[in-house]
Amino acid sequence: MRGGLVPLIITLLLISIAIPSYALAPLYEFDFSTGIKTRCLLFGEMEMEGHLSGKNIPLDFIPINPIYFVGTPYPELNSIIASLVNRSYLSATPMYSKGFATSACEDVYVINISDGSVQNLKNVEIHTDSMPIAIMSDKLDLRFTKNISYGVLSFLTMQMNGEDVDGILLLSDDNLNVEAKNGSFYAIVPLSTTYDGTGEEGHVYIVNKNGNKVWESGAGNWVIVVNRNTLPAELLPSVNIIVFGGIEKFSVNVKKSNREVNIISLFSDVPEEFMGNGGQGIGSPFNFPDKYAFLLGDILNGAVLLFNSTDELSVGSENYNFSGLGLIRFDSAGFDVKKSYGYISTKGEGKAYLIFSGEEIYSDVELLPVGGFSLPLHPLALWILAIAFFLMFSVILKGKGERKIAGKFPIDIKDDYRKWIKYTFIGIYVALFIATFFVFDIAFNEIFGVSFVSFLSRDLLLSAVVLLSEIVFIAIAFLMFGFPIRIVVNSFLGFLGFGREKREIGKTVGLLFMWFLFPPYITFISNAFIGIIKDILSGMLP
Repeated sequence: MRGGLVPLIITLLLISIAIPSYALAPLYEFDFSTGIKTRCLLFGEMEMEGHLSGKNIPLDFIPINPIYFVGTPYPELNSIIASLVNRSYLSATPMYSKGFATSACEDVYVINISDGSVQNLKNVEIHTDSMPIAIMSDKLDLRFTKNISYGVLSFLTMQMNGEDVDGILLLSDDNLNVEAKNGSFYAIVPLSTTYDGTGEEGHVYIVNKNGNKVWESGAGNWVIVVNRNTLPAELLPSVNIIVFGGIEKFSVNVKKSNREVNIISLFSDVPEEFMGNGGQGIGSPFNFPDKYAFLLGDILNGAVLLFNSTDELSVGSENYNFSGLGLIRFDSAGFDVKKSYGYISTKGEGKAYLIFSGEEIYSDVELLPVGGFSLPLHPLALWILAIAFFLMFSVILKGKGERKIAGKFPIDIKDDYRKWIKYTFIGIYVALFIATFFVFDIAFNEIFGVSFVSFLSRDLLLSAVVLLSEIVFIAIAFLMFGFPIRIVVNSFLGFLGFGREKREIGKTVGLLFMWFLFPPYITFISNAFIGIIKDILSGMLP
């Protein structure tokens, strides 16, 4: 028996560390829909489904006269130009990206709008560098063809040429794969020729299959026409802004990413011309020291952040309202985006570890009103049970003297068994006591996104702060659950005939009950510190 003690302790320790990550931190079903004033940002690994429709723009936004180009030496281009003569508008998606690159295009026409010359290029790729462009066609839908390992996504309203337009912001260190579809051709136009105030002029070039440049230019007097039905392309990190005209069945599935990111760095790459815009822009919403940017990245991973929100939030069967700020952390969640009544609305639903409504953190702990206070029901009931057990088994029945109760209790236990039980449970208790710190750390990581273990290699001071916070919660858990359970177990085992060894059993059982009963109370206890939390958040946010 003693030979199996060490493997038993090791097994218990491993199980204790493995289970809590998915079994101990409570999950709460939620759903909400954003209103007209709400600004919504999604953070995490993303899968986007559906497409964005191009924005209808007048044909005269194209800096060429279609009639002038009908008689070119290229029949395919002539056919495209002829199709535009009787049209009054085109479908367009203006976009800003650090870099844009198409896949190989078999048939490309470069039109010089100054002298009317046309150059035909075969099997080439089109690249832009920090150049805002617009992709145009007779009909244009844009879809995303690849998941993002970590990104920040927001739908927003901004101004172009004095007009309010809808756009999508995507910040990521990943390349963004997109596909323009449903058009009979695609025209790539520098945005500076169609819209004012687009900032950087950038650079454009075309390379052949050997990677050699066959044409290049700055922003200005050119239009590139691609003769194909779909146009796959890649947008480079880290800032991508795409303007669209409509949304059809667009959804985003977000989950916690395994990547470590610097959110502050991502937002710092957003160009000045896209910042602000009357409170509806996309400038960084954070005022956070660069040294601790990783902390923000951990918290906002598998999360949705809401600003200026008074929207209704459903948690289970209960309804609440956000009060300005909202933060929801989850393992995975789905978001449907649509435009109705003139604004973009995001409907989110999933299962959350943390729901902060702006005033408090959601908790489903049952409370019992006592006078002017509300006390948690289960710990209170457990303490009443512990006192009852103590009085019954340690006072009343102990008062029977040497007589056995029912002729059996206390039972006789051999000293060898007592020693074996004592030292076995001492070993188990030590293993579980050490594991308790990891159990609570995993629960804190799931709920709040902070972990003293993960911070050890990044900032020792912050790691120590998190560890001390967890110790406070462990102490509270002991008072609420561990201690009364020990009283119950010790009182009953003492009645059965156990001696000092009952203490080791009681301590061990008390720890296990702490693990499984206390995690829902982490968010409940956190509300006691809600004033401190709000002070911290007010320093981070405008």
